Amino acid sequence: SDSALVFVHGYNTNFSSAVLRITQFVHDTGYTGVPILFSWASRGKTADYVYDLNSALQSRYFLSNLNRELGETDIDHIAVFAHSMGNMAALESLRILEDDNAASFWSKLRAVVMASPDVDIDLFAEYLRRMPKTRDALRVFVSSDDRALRIWQRIAGGLSRVGATDAQFLSAQGVRVIDLSDVET
Repeated sequence: SDSALVFVHGYNTNFSSAVLRITQFVHDTGYTGVPILFSWASRGKTADYVYDLNSALQSRYFLSNLNRELGETDIDHIAVFAHSMGNMAALESLRILEDDNAASFWSKLRAVVMASPDVDIDLFAEYLRRMPKTRDALRVFVSSDDRALRIWQRIAGGLSRVGATDAQFLSAQGVRVIDLSDVET
């Protein structure tokens, strides 16, 4: 295939659950490219939020190396799909690649899909300012009724999470947004 999808799992997801998630995603969507699971060391336990956050951030260099190497293959189209806290690793890795000007990766990147991103809204705004190459490829899935993100918002001192932010606010920032607030399942 000439395309690859790098899937970055989220918080509270152990390796076997991450394998099941990417497999289900490929099956449900009919994706025909090369699916690649980037798994970071989540403890897979609800109570280990801070551990998972630190682990996700620690993985950013490994993810940037994977993406850089993928850009140097014969693959023509790269998509990065991150869920929940995996968006922290994905955004950080893209920031590293932006700073390094990894031209072969950027020429092949077609999409960065952020599903329920567990990222502080102010930090996300800073990413948008610092990463112009990422903005064109960016798609953000939000839901105003995401219970998990509302819980983590409280834990984070009331700071809004991107995945639970108003879609119109993000659209005004030039972000392509898919609002799932009214979707039942």
